Amino acid sequence: MSPLHSSRRPAAVMAVNHVNMFAMWRVGRFPTVLLAISLASAISCPAAWASPEGESIQQYGQAPAWGSCEQFIGDTTSIPTAQCGTVAVPVDWNNAAKPEGAQAQLAVIRIPASGEKIGVLVVNPGGPGASAVDTVATMGGSLAGSDIMRRFDLVGIDPRGVGHSTPELRCRTDDEFDAFRREPMADYSPDGVAHIEALYTQFAGECAQKMGTEFLANVGTASSAQDMDVVRAALGENQINYLGFSYGTELGAAYAERYPDRVRAMVRSPTASARWRASKPLSTTTRRTAHSRQAARSAPTRRSSSTAFTRSSTRWWRTRPERRIRAA
Repeated sequence: MSPLHSSRRPAAVMAVNHVNMFAMWRVGRFPTVLLAISLASAISCPAAWASPEGESIQQYGQAPAWGSCEQFIGDTTSIPTAQCGTVAVPVDWNNAAKPEGAQAQLAVIRIPASGEKIGVLVVNPGGPGASAVDTVATMGGSLAGSDIMRRFDLVGIDPRGVGHSTPELRCRTDDEFDAFRREPMADYSPDGVAHIEALYTQFAGECAQKMGTEFLANVGTASSAQDMDVVRAALGENQINYLGFSYGTELGAAYAERYPDRVRAMVRSPTASARWRASKPLSTTTRRTAHSRQAARSAPTRRSSSTAFTRSSTRWWRTRPERRIRAA
């Protein structure tokens, strides 16, 4: 049985899709979603600084050196109390006990609660590839003065390879990315499919040569979930509250599966896109993909796909009902 469905499950775990979120906001019910986070009762859990298995892992003894967030986001006028730093994690968790092993540096932002603190609220905007640091910086400014900011430290962690974390998983330059987007990839004849496969095979080889196979093999949801627990310990927290959007839902679920006692409350916002794809004919999905690529080719970008997604998700956040979150 999955830990999520055992007696050790988090105090509150909710699955809310985007459509239902909007509906709840329209009828004034959405605040109850995050209200559960505020009121969730704490459950017993191990000490904050202990690794889950009781192992002596160097990363579980560290504390971030907090400093200005200008190093990551530039202008901090709207979030003057924000603190930023980095937390080291092993690239390969299977060899985490080896001090000589390669490490990744995770970028972390924390906006301290302005009043009586309930706990930390960790936010992941999804993607995968969107920067949680940038998203939390925007949220902090938008929610300034709210009960959420009064009762919770707002925390964003850029997963390994993403955003401001290092090494950055970036396999193409801007020029290379523009050239890739100009490829039609709308020909699904045998020759067209062979051409597409050749392009992706070439890309995979070049990416492995640039980033190294060890790092690429350890970039994923499982490693990111383990990384999150190192940051939790670095924050000095026994438990976290979690808010995930889109892919952030999968990451949050993976964390709760692995560390059920470390989650006080969780709001999961799963995407409906997988269900939509499953309900549509393959020909419809293919035509939409081709049309999207045609539109993309007409507007080359000068920034990475990760940056583009981050800016898009920031605009999305500003228009979503989650801005109406209130905490007790």
